[in-house]
Amino acid sequence: MPSLKANVGRITIGSGASLHELAYCEGIEVDYDFNAIKHFAADRQFPVYVAHGNSELTITIDCAEFTATELFAFTTIAQDGAAVNVELLPGYRSGGIPAASFTNCVVVQYTITSRQGDVVKARVMISKQSDT
Repeated sequence: MPSLKANVGRITIGSGASLHELAYCEGIEVDYDFNAIKHFAADRQFPVYVAHGNSELTITIDCAEFTATELFAFTTIAQDGAAVNVELLPGYRSGGIPAASFTNCVVVQYTITSRQGDVVKARVMISKQSDT
């Protein structure tokens, strides 16, 4: 699956009572990095062998929240560091990102990019762990 970018959409993080929806997403990016393994021969300019090494999946979201104190961000968005399910959903008018689900993900970064009154714009970065 190639990298994916969309300008609108919704994302749910967690499950059950701890489910939180990031509804005001301006930018969603799903990035697959395959960390190539390259083998060079002594007299070659380009590798003679290229393969996929370890892979990494990262989801980056630019979103807005109406209540985003540090405690709120840690407990509801970062889910206290627990592994969570992440679901990408189209916007409320069915536009934007296609639906996709990812299990065993961890919120690894929450950065406030601007604040105006009660509204906080932030960038959330999520990394997928192995399911086994």
